[in-house]
This record gives sequence, structure tokens and C-alpha cells, in this order.
Amino acid sequence: PGNDRFAPGNQVYMRISLNDGNEGTTVVTRLTTDDFATILQFGTEAIDTPGTAIRGVSQDNAKDFIYLYDNVEGNGRPLYGTHIEASEVDFSSLTSYAPFYLTEVAGINGSWGGIVPNINNEGVKRVEVRSLTDGSIMNDYNVPSAIWIGVNTINPNGGVDNVLVLDLINIGIDYNTLGDYTLFTNGTQLNLRVPGSEKFTLSLYNLQGQRVFVKQFAGDNTYTFNLNVPAGIYVASIRNASGAASQKLFISK
Repeated sequence: PGNDRFAPGNQVYMRISLNDGNEGTTVVTRLTTDDFATILQFGTEAIDTPGTAIRGVSQDNAKDFIYLYDNVEGNGRPLYGTHIEASEVDFSSLTSYAPFYLTEVAGINGSWGGIVPNINNEGVKRVEVRSLTDGSIMNDYNVPSAIWIGVNTINPNGGVDNVLVLDLINIGIDYNTLGDYTLFTNGTQLNLRVPGSEKFTLSLYNLQGQRVFVKQFAGDNTYTFNLNVPAGIYVASIRNASGAASQKLFISK
């Protein structure tokens, strides 16, 4: 750690100090977060302060942010948050980063890395991607079992050497908190119905994680329309103020 404030187990608050904006050198405003972050260290023990390395492989946008949650709704405080590479930072002379980050994350588009607590009975169930520009949710990945294509994130004990790797490109997602919705395709035609009167947003992602379609609709209606996308397998995501759902779709021509 840089100093004793960052000793494992300590709780630290983030603060930004601002000058007067006119080439000043005196601090006139300090912005401090209401919530704290708990410092972890890499280790294999099943106690409060050790954690296990985790990294993600995705096609999400560089410099956006990811947040890991122990629930699929994204409620409460995240387990961890960080930016997505490539960040344009020159890592060649840096030695303070974990080895896995320098070799498997740094400078690789769509990759991210971090640490999660070893004591976590719920595991990692949600990866939420938020925009660098405005903080809006750009993408989300949800696995209620917390087992990501064979990678079990519940109470890990890998330390820094046995890294948890979440493949967010090839993962299939089936998740529903919307209720009785209908979504299916016939060739390039998509058929959709979402209950309730709330507005909702439909997004389609290809298996590289790239969003290829997004549209907002009014609720409580049935919609049928043609999609102008290549044939293949997609992940559809539906989201409104009350919940979300996602599933695989096959589009043929």
C-alpha cells in the first residue's frame, strides 16, 4: 500500500480536491464520497481481508466502468468496480500491479481485472457496465448461480495465482424479473410482448458483446418488426424500471 491508510481491512473514502479554477494552487472545495471502500489483499485464507484475483474478457468499450454485484438486480453496494482496458496507460515500467493484470489485462481491449472477497456466500452474480460519459448502464451480464461457464465465484480461495476468469463474450444469458413476457423470432422477424404499461428498452448483442440494435417501446402491447442484422445467435436484453430479462435468439435469413 502507498501508506498506512491502505492497510488490509481499513475503510477509505474517496476525495477530490479542487482549486478555484483560475490557475490557483489553493484547495477551495473537497468532494468526498458518502460510502467507503474496504481494502483487501490477495490471499487464500477464508477470513475477512484476503481476496482472489478476477478478470473479465469482453467486447465492452474501453474506459467504461464495470461493477460486480452479489445479486442479479444490481442492488446495494458492488463487490468491486474498475475501468475497462485499454486505458492508454503505459504499464511497461510499472511494478505495483499484480502479475496477472500486467500480462492478461493491461492494454487489452475489453479486458478488466480486480479482486473479490474470499468470504462471499453469494458469489459474483452480475457484471454491470456503466458509461464513462454519463454513468448510464451500457450492458449487464447476469448469472444467478454465480458459476460463469464453469468458473465458481462463491467463496473463492485462489489468491493472486488462481485467477477467476469471466468470459463475457461466449456466455449465454437466460434471466427474467419482468414476469410473463414473450420474445421469439421467425427468420428476421422479431415478435415481442412485455406486460405492464411502463416504457421498456430492447437491446440486441452479438456474441462478441457488441450492441447491434437498441430501441425504446411503450409497454403492454405486442410488437412485430423485421431486424436488419446478419443471421446468427444474439443475446436480447429487455429492461424497464421494474426489472429486466435476457435470452438467446436465433436470426435466420
